Amino acid sequence: MSNDMYLQISGSQELVIFVPATAPAVPVVYGPFKDWESVAEAKEALLQARVDLTSAVFVPLNKVVTEP
Repeated sequence: MSNDMYLQISGSQELVIFVPATAPAVPVVYGPFKDWESVAEAKEALLQARVDLTSAVFVPLNKVVTEP
């Protein structure tokens, strides 16, 4: 039996909105979202809620999995 772990970095990943930490805050991740359209809708809703997305990045969600 193996305890190998793999980082899944390709394929059809879900997407997240990642907001880096600014002192004294901690990083925040919103999502996951199934596609870029969902990310755009979430971004608009967050902006309307006055969430600061100035330093946000929109990236695929990398997952740690137990099988390649």
